[in-house]
Amino acid sequence: RVRSPCVGKLTAVDSFDTTVFVPLEHVVSISTDNKRLRVLSVDGTYWLKGSLKEMERILGQNMFLRISRYEIINLSKVRRFDFTLSGVLRIELEQGVETWASRRFVPVIRQRLQGQRL
Repeated sequence: RVRSPCVGKLTAVDSFDTTVFVPLEHVVSISTDNKRLRVLSVDGTYWLKGSLKEMERILGQNMFLRISRYEIINLSKVRRFDFTLSGVLRIELEQGVETWASRRFVPVIRQRLQGQRL
């Protein structure tokens, strides 16, 4: 179960199974990895149990965006969106991370970004 002890933080574990509180503003992306959620933050990588659907409910839609069945990104950590002619979307995040949106999500992402200044 995904828990948030207070508004603005996630309760996760590090590679030593130590509980840590990750501020939402430090989260770069959250993705599925072998039935766990991997939280990539500016401070390191952490792990959560739960589903991306649960994370969407907890995070809300102001700061975070689902880009595929397997990943949610923090919009404030996006350096650049590259929409290609073939309709594929490449996303460059902070920390030198590059990810790709699935084609199915591109129309939703375009619509969301049209109404938002980044």
